[in-house]
Amino acid sequence: MAEHYLVDGYNVVHHSSFLRALAGRDFETAREAFVEKLVGFCLATRHRVTVVFDGRDQYSRIHDSQSARGVPGLDIVYSPDHLSADAVIERMVYAAPKRIECIVVSNDNSLRNLCRGLGSLSMDSDHFIKAVREHQGMLREGLAMHSRNAAQPTLLEDRLDASAMEGLKALRDSLDKKKRG
Repeated sequence: MAEHYLVDGYNVVHHSSFLRALAGRDFETAREAFVEKLVGFCLATRHRVTVVFDGRDQYSRIHDSQSARGVPGLDIVYSPDHLSADAVIERMVYAAPKRIECIVVSNDNSLRNLCRGLGSLSMDSDHFIKAVREHQGMLREGLAMHSRNAAQPTLLEDRLDASAMEGLKALRDSLDKKKRG
């Protein structure tokens, strides 16, 4: 199943126990931290994620064109002035050819219920953030393992000590002499 997460961006930032405290101190930093987590999630899982922010603030007009950071599978959308993020997500689910592949992420029960009624799945903010963090941990683990393996020699001759190399060279030379003579 090709999962496509449709995320109510500000709802997640406000309701996630992980992001809520940060949003209380600096909302823009919380939004950016959330987007960075989505970048890692998309790269680790290759799932599609469309995060929809209400577009009625100044920040969205400035950052609209550069916000997805060129990450495959990640789309960041700001709703037009006359629509809420919820309405944009509802329309996306309605227009989806395979609604069962859509997973609506929000703590807004009316949005989740409506989208489930249309045939999508749903999850709350904390469950989604937990899944994102688990995939980040797996990605870090994979990168660390790759780094450890890259530091180890991969060629046999790189793993042999000098005396073993000398013995193999002598053997090769004697075999070459027998072959020629």
